[in-house]
Amino acid sequence: MSGPGSDLSAIGPLGFGYLALFGGLIPFAAIRSKRRLDEQPLPPKKRYFVSVIVQQVVFLALTLGTAWSLDIEIAAPYRPTAAHGALAAVMLVGAVALLWPKWRAQVASRARRLYLITPVDRTDHLLWAAISVGAGIGEELAYRGVMFWLAVRLTGSLPLAVGFCTIAFALGHALQGWQSAAVIGVFALGFHGLVLLTGSLIPAMTVHILYDVIAGFSYGRFARASGYSFDPLPPPERA
Repeated sequence: MSGPGSDLSAIGPLGFGYLALFGGLIPFAAIRSKRRLDEQPLPPKKRYFVSVIVQQVVFLALTLGTAWSLDIEIAAPYRPTAAHGALAAVMLVGAVALLWPKWRAQVASRARRLYLITPVDRTDHLLWAAISVGAGIGEELAYRGVMFWLAVRLTGSLPLAVGFCTIAFALGHALQGWQSAAVIGVFALGFHGLVLLTGSLIPAMTVHILYDVIAGFSYGRFARASGYSFDPLPPPERA
């Protein structure tokens, strides 16, 4: 059902397909992948990192193609201000400070999923940096850019559009665990707020990239310091 002020004619089949992909199919696939990886051996780390980068490139191409086809402005001229920089810095520092103890605790608990987000050697770190850049640019363009534009026109409501995109973004990261997905949902709200306050995706992209780099590199540092095994742990045995 469309909300007041909605504009379904601006969406078209391509827009509805994009919403179905990023709002439904990707979260569904992430949930299925989480269940599968909980029960099966984990893939080799470097191969997994490369597969994530390839996926990011494909999704970015779909996002840019949709934006171009529907004439969605995602690269408006932007002039950064001191206030915008302060907002971005507060968000980044606050997120890292809040989650730093959690990262250390997760490594101490030998959480199995950490294998897929813990860079170890130089190649891992380079691949993780590429993943972080891809996520920061591609996910912001998708969820705070194109998908948000489409959701606003579908619902006619800014809060509903933010809620829809936030839930889809969180579920799309279900592979990292439900608790982490909930935290990511909170981050998504912060990113939406940053975009709305600054009028640009660039501050959110910057925070997103830096956060992902810091998080991944910190996991690696904590893992090395604690003697965490860099071999994937076997899946838990069923009772």
